[in-house]
Amino acid sequence: MRNIAVDPRFPTYSGGLGFWQETCFARRRISAGTSGMKAALNGVPSFSVRDGWWVEAHLEGVTGWSIGYDEDPERSDVEIGALYDQLEHVILPMFYSRPEVYGQIMRCTIAVNGSFFNTQRMLSQFAREAYFPNTSHTGSETTAPVVRPPGGSGHHA
Repeated sequence: MRNIAVDPRFPTYSGGLGFWQETCFARRRISAGTSGMKAALNGVPSFSVRDGWWVEAHLEGVTGWSIGYDEDPERSDVEIGALYDQLEHVILPMFYSRPEVYGQIMRCTIAVNGSFFNTQRMLSQFAREAYFPNTSHTGSETTAPVVRPPGGSGHHA
């Protein structure tokens, strides 16, 4: 990519990305999510429809943002409107006017999604559930961390 301006107020964790956007409006065509997970490891918040891995990883305004609403996932016109609304009123104003808040979201993305949605945990969980399904374990290995955003109550990722 040529002619990309990178804002010097932000560290470039993943080639200058400000956020990772996935717009799979035709639901039921779920991508594996590995690109969004890589972005999270590099401090890049996601901006996606709640589908695939983002259903588990989504913490609104903490690890990124959702696009659209859950009421009618077949209404892509509603999701497209929500995409532009979220960009115009939430993400871009925060990115340009409140970089310290955006930086906090970037750090939460690494701390929460980067630490939980990774290959080591995924393979460990798969091996346990596929090869040792009757073995007792605490279950804490597959429980997302509790996040306490500033001024809020704890939410599970």
